[in-house]
Formats: sequence, C-alpha cells, structure tokens
Amino acid sequence: MLSNVQAVIGAHFHGMYLFGSLASGGFNPHSSDIDFVVVTDSDLPNELLSRLRSMHADIAASGLEWARELEGFYIPRDYLRRYNPAQRFPSIGVDWDFNVGGQDSAGVIMRHILREQGIVLAGPPLRERIDPVTAAQIRRLQPRY
Repeated sequence: MLSNVQAVIGAHFHGMYLFGSLASGGFNPHSSDIDFVVVTDSDLPNELLSRLRSMHADIAASGLEWARELEGFYIPRDYLRRYNPAQRFPSIGVDWDFNVGGQDSAGVIMRHILREQGIVLAGPPLRERIDPVTAAQIRRLQPRY
C-alpha cells in the first residue's frame, strides 16, 4: 500500500505511519483492523482524491487477507499538530468507503498514539509535529457508543 500511495499522490506525500492496536501492542488478528495515517503536504486536489478512491477500491477487491481491514486518514501536516473537529480530510474505514469528512473525538487518541507509539513506515518521526495530549483532553472526550 505504501508504494501505491506514493505513486498516486507523488510530491504531496510526506509520510505514512501506523497507529492503533498495531502500534500500542494490542493487535488481535481475529478482531483488529489496520490503522494508518498518510501525512500530506496540503489538502489533496480532487483528481488525486479520485485516484485514491480507485486505489482503495482495487485493494478491497484484491482478496488479500487484510484488504478490507484498513482504516486510515490522509491528513495535511498542518492539521496534525492538534485535534480540531472542524478539520476535514479524506479517510477510509472498515465501516465506510473512501470519502472526505470530519473527524470525531477519536482524533485525540489517534494523535496521542501517533506521537507516543506510532510506527514510521516512511517519512520523518512525528513526535515534534504533534502536541502532547493531556489527561484533561482525554477526560473531555464524548463516548462513541
């Protein structure tokens, strides 16, 4: 997937990272998904969004073992620093098709895991590009159920 993403977005590519259970040590091959973040230099133009949508559809149709277990975000590096619910960017999930939308409060947890435990697949480390997440920020999160 890394090489496909790099081929599709070209010079807009800044890095690709794993977070979630793979990064925090709780991965269960029977129930976990694969959480990723692609950091871009800016918002992606519509032509590239269309190509990413096609790329993800091809991956999902490939029959590969984890092809339908990808959950990820394409975040411009300027949006990475701190959670802002007004920010919108492309995402793909186990329960939703590739689209551009807002983020829920899980973006706080995503940033915390990326900063503290994220796995770099390509690109610079993110620790200095993401503000620390405080206990107070986590306590303010709304339940997702």
